[in-house]
Amino acid sequence: MPHDRRRVGGAGPARPPLPAGWSGHRPSAWLTGLAGYLAVMSLGMAAGAVAAYRSGQPTIAALFAVTGTGVVHLLAFGSYAWRIPRRTSRSGTLSVASDGTRGVRFAYSGWPYYLFAGAVGSFALALAALTALALADANGGVVALPVATACLGLALGWVLFTVLRLAPGAVILTPAGIHHRGLTFTYVVPWHAIYAVVAGWSGTPVIVVKATPSPDLRLRRYAGRIGPRELRLVPFLVVRAYWLATDPVLVYHALSFYYEHPESRAELSTSEALDRIRTGRGLGSGRSSP
Repeated sequence: MPHDRRRVGGAGPARPPLPAGWSGHRPSAWLTGLAGYLAVMSLGMAAGAVAAYRSGQPTIAALFAVTGTGVVHLLAFGSYAWRIPRRTSRSGTLSVASDGTRGVRFAYSGWPYYLFAGAVGSFALALAALTALALADANGGVVALPVATACLGLALGWVLFTVLRLAPGAVILTPAGIHHRGLTFTYVVPWHAIYAVVAGWSGTPVIVVKATPSPDLRLRRYAGRIGPRELRLVPFLVVRAYWLATDPVLVYHALSFYYEHPESRAELSTSEALDRIRTGRGLGSGRSSP
């Protein structure tokens, strides 16, 4: 998707207040426990890799090492996602949406992509290695295990391929509506179908654009039924804050402002919208939540 990297000059974007829905949250006890378990598991994988290599089993050592790499990336991804949204100096850019209209683009960050791809790719490789080992040991016998691991590995590989093919994701605000390019899907919601913009918490900070069913909604899935759980909430449009390279607080307020001010939406195809957002004049009132 081509996009224009133009920004409005001057000082960095104004820092709007943190939405009430994102304050006062901490990871739950079970998530903290899971993080501890994954940390211990990664150490165990490292120890297993060293022991297998020293005992003359390089294939097993590689399997432990690749799996441990996936666990480390998964732990890092979870730690990145569970924190309160970071405040960055990045603002939006002008871009061309999938329908050819121009709008303000809030890009996804490359860091969570790296962590996600590292985890999924490592587990897919580990399953491929496990499949090869299981087939070697089957000797014409039961092949249920290698078939199961092969299918799971192929599914992970398909997800990773789809995510990387659609990368980088983005949220684009145009005069006609909101375009969301996610990990495995694209979703377009026209402004007339939206009735609220909410900053909430669903394990991690989220922006929820509440919409009513409409024939003008356009959802396309690129990985079949495989996709993030936010798609279960359609017609709502859900953006998890940790994916955004732009300050997610800025994105929330921009969405809220243009929902509340339809008379200003025409400027979304111009640098005037960038200037409004950058200078802090594009703040939502907070009354968009029912």
